[in-house]
Amino acid sequence: MNSSWTPSHAIRLKVFLTLVCCAMAADYLEAQTVPFPTAKKAAPAAAAPKATAPAVKGNSKGQPCDADFNGDKIKDSCILSASAKAVTLTVKLKKNEEPKIIAFGVGTKAQNSFCTSSVTAQLESPVMPLDSFCPPSNKSVPCEKLRAANKPLQGLAKRGGKGLVLSDGKCDKIHVHWSETRQKFDWWRNKSAH
Repeated sequence: MNSSWTPSHAIRLKVFLTLVCCAMAADYLEAQTVPFPTAKKAAPAAAAPKATAPAVKGNSKGQPCDADFNGDKIKDSCILSASAKAVTLTVKLKKNEEPKIIAFGVGTKAQNSFCTSSVTAQLESPVMPLDSFCPPSNKSVPCEKLRAANKPLQGLAKRGGKGLVLSDGKCDKIHVHWSETRQKFDWWRNKSAH
C-alpha cells in the first residue's frame, strides 16, 4: 500500500462505497414501490416557465431546473417540487417519453431523505469527485472500480451532460446524474464530507 494511503482514507472510501451502494439499492427499490404521494403533483412540463435560474428552490408548485442531462445536446425539462413529506425531481428527456420521477423523503432516517423540504437544485458536472477518496496513487480494487464507474460519467460530461446537486442546507447533499448504462437517473451522497 502506498505511504500516502492512511486509515482515514480507508474509512472515507468505505463510507463512500457504502453510500453509493445504498443509494443505488434505494433507487432500485424506489422504482419497485409506489412513489411518494407528491410525485404525481409535480407541475406539468408544459406549464413550467422556460427561464432557468442558477439555483432553484423546490416548492409545492414546482420550479424548473432545465438542462441537458443525458448529453444529447437537447435541453431536458426538469421540475423540482417539495412538500412537507417529499422532494420530487421530475425530468422529461424526450417530448414523447414518460417523465422520470425521482422521489426523496423528508425528515426520515433513510439515505434518500432530506432533513427539510426547503431544497435547492444547482447544475453540476455528473462526474463523481473521487480524488478525496481515491487519490491517483491508490490502485486498490475498490478505487479502480469507482474509477471504472466514473468513466461513463466523464463521457457524459464531455458531451455536455449535466448533473444536479440537491441541498437543503442541513443534511448531506444528494447528487443526481443520468446513467446511460441503466437508462435511469442515479444518485449518491457523501456522508463524510460537509
